[in-house]
Amino acid sequence: MSQTTELRETGGVRIAIEGCGHGTLDAIYASVDTSCAQRGWDGVDLVIIGGDFQATRNAADLTLMSVPIKYRAMGDFHMYYAGTRTAPYLTVFVGGNHEAAGYLWELFYGGWVAPNIYYMGAANVLRFGPLRIAGMSGIWKGADYRRPHHERLPFRQDDIRSFYHVRESDVRKLLLIREQVDIGISHDWPRAIEWKGDSEHLFRIKPHFRRDAMEGQLGNVAAEYVLDRLRPRYWFSAHLHCKYAAVKLFDPPSEAAAVPEADTKETAALDASTVPISRPDPVPTQMNLPPPVQPSETANPDQIDLDDSDSEEATEKHEEPKMNLPAPTQPAEVANPDEIDLDDSDHEDVPNQKKDPAAEPKAEEEDPREVDETKADGKEPAAPISNVDGVSSELLAQLPASFQRPAQPSSAYPSRPKGRPGQPVPPTITNTRVDFLALDKCLPGRHFLQLMELGANGVVTGNEPKEGNAGGARESFALEYDPEWLAITRVFAADLVVGDKTYIVPPDLGEDHYKPLIDAERKWVDEHIVAAGKLKVPHNFEQTAPVHTLVPGQPETYSKGQPNEYTNPSTAAFCELLQVPNIWHATTQERGERKQRGPGASSPEREREFSGDGGGGGGGYGGRGRGGGYGGRGRGRGRGFYRGDGRGRGRGY
Repeated sequence: MSQTTELRETGGVRIAIEGCGHGTLDAIYASVDTSCAQRGWDGVDLVIIGGDFQATRNAADLTLMSVPIKYRAMGDFHMYYAGTRTAPYLTVFVGGNHEAAGYLWELFYGGWVAPNIYYMGAANVLRFGPLRIAGMSGIWKGADYRRPHHERLPFRQDDIRSFYHVRESDVRKLLLIREQVDIGISHDWPRAIEWKGDSEHLFRIKPHFRRDAMEGQLGNVAAEYVLDRLRPRYWFSAHLHCKYAAVKLFDPPSEAAAVPEADTKETAALDASTVPISRPDPVPTQMNLPPPVQPSETANPDQIDLDDSDSEEATEKHEEPKMNLPAPTQPAEVANPDEIDLDDSDHEDVPNQKKDPAAEPKAEEEDPREVDETKADGKEPAAPISNVDGVSSELLAQLPASFQRPAQPSSAYPSRPKGRPGQPVPPTITNTRVDFLALDKCLPGRHFLQLMELGANGVVTGNEPKEGNAGGARESFALEYDPEWLAITRVFAADLVVGDKTYIVPPDLGEDHYKPLIDAERKWVDEHIVAAGKLKVPHNFEQTAPVHTLVPGQPETYSKGQPNEYTNPSTAAFCELLQVPNIWHATTQERGERKQRGPGASSPEREREFSGDGGGGGGGYGGRGRGGGYGGRGRGRGRGFYRGDGRGRGRGY
């Protein structure tokens, strides 16, 4: 069978894209219904949610969600899990930084969290009708990027936060995709995408983004790698709680020069600052979306109300790239318009030092925030300092050990290939334009929802009703596994380890090494899965944890402790299908012994790493100030999520 997946030539797929979920499924689905009615549609084929889904089965799941205790809320997902409500549309989502970690841990490869609601796992590629959809969960934290998936119940406090940090071992698989993808999804934005749209408007409504953007700190480095490799026609993100459109253009792969090798030096610091970047020339951001629907009289389709709490210049008139966002309905009461923002609690602290804004990271260099760790404590023996002009070797030899340079990590594995991850792009990936769209969360007056209809080649069709839309049934699409992704998954399954903090992740050996292995596994997939008609994702949802029940005399969020660990039937079935180990399974005795031992205390080193994560509801950059921001007085209460100076302004993001 051909090594290239042929997309079926079918009609358009109607999709609703939503930003952050935050446990408001009722309001999201109601908004989809309202927007469909405005377009004359009878519904959509697929709903995509960009993270912070919060799949809390019961109150115990809240104990493993990175949210301060006083801001915990059950949301409404537990009713979909229990079966008292059913998702009206097939829904897929990626994980963010506010998730029920205990539940999503069971579904590393992806799976059903409730009937008709599918989690894409740590990383995944799925097929839906004529479309290939790639997704990656989590947010960026350079200190954890090369660490293993060491978290396992019971979680320590630092496990709750590191669980949602993107891992290189998952990104590596996405960077080996060689066939064109139509849609990419990440929770936080790909790094530097802010420069590809109207960045000045973005910085006016979100002033605290400017410094991070100039220093290369805004966004997800790994998502940038994946976007630059896959080059999907559309990329959707959430996390930063504003609507933003951008366009990233590429040269055709056949014309792009191969990326030269570079001396990719790794920093030994876990929280090294990034090289600052200068602002590139923006690309016009008129996205290829259908014309706007006629809004209701009570809604303004041109309203730019992205986050009025963060801008003193909100009254300035500005024409945003047209996104044709239908007027959202008023969300259900579960959405609190006066909420304290808790997002983005893992941006790395930036030292207060002057940076050269003209310095750009070379395309072939790896990001300096990445840390290639070879020991559990991150330490390496020192190496002698090389000669320095004007300083004798004898004098250098007398310096204390702390002045010695760290030695290059010793490893049984060959050194990682040099160059920018995922490059060069294979000629089979032909798209040269990526339309990026970030959306807000489901709250009144926010731009959190976008409807679009995609054809077989990613072409957006208009909003006129299709023939037979009113009376006849439209073609239905099924969620399917992707053969190329299944082959890649089989290649790396043997190297995957969970729950071991001392495990050393094997380094990336390069595409030339993995390609023949993937080709061999693709033949296995074609023979045992494709030819056997097993590509369709089975509807095999089963409850694992108990459904949510109220404890008399206690608030709905009350729980005696963390959830138990379960073997998820979706994961077991997937591992059986691929004939790979189900490393998430354990006996009742093993789980009982682990629970009895307890999680242990978080290490001081990890606590220092996460010292900016949290404890208060302020959100943003202000340190102990009120709310977030970089200075000045402002609203909001609490410590904020980061170390910093002065009193922050606004609620952060």
